[in-house]
Amino acid sequence: MANQVVVKGVTEVRVNTGSAYEVLGYSRDQVEIREEAFYADVPGDQHGGPEGPPIDVQFLGRVDHVRCELTKFDAAVALKLSSRLSGVATGAAVATANIGDLMIQDSKDFAVYLNNASDPRVYANCIIRQPIEVGAGTKFSTLILEFEAHRTQATAGTIYSTTT
Repeated sequence: MANQVVVKGVTEVRVNTGSAYEVLGYSRDQVEIREEAFYADVPGDQHGGPEGPPIDVQFLGRVDHVRCELTKFDAAVALKLSSRLSGVATGAAVATANIGDLMIQDSKDFAVYLNNASDPRVYANCIIRQPIEVGAGTKFSTLILEFEAHRTQATAGTIYSTTT
């Protein structure tokens, strides 16, 4: 493949908030995807034990971070995400019954679909761990949120697929 400029095109962000995908919006510039791997060092006396460099490193998996800075968004869909729990009522209250919920096992996570003609991605198990930011004033509002995408158990550890 030739070394060339890559333009993936407009990406529509859709979120399954409980029963169907809804359009959340479009980004200010582009949706940013960061792939983060996790590792564990294996200490060994050959390199001085725990204080020295590892003798090997174990791969423990990865999560993807999908950061969206949206200047065109559906405020009603964004409000559904504010509870951080899929299928839970929106608003400022955090119900005592939801304290301790397991995000993936209890299906409290969200599915996120990056609808892009050249590189569609569907992240089936996303949580919103980072703060949600939204502007309030006389200028246009910007909604900033980040989805943390985990591997699925149902599809052999897939972090994302290309179909809904």
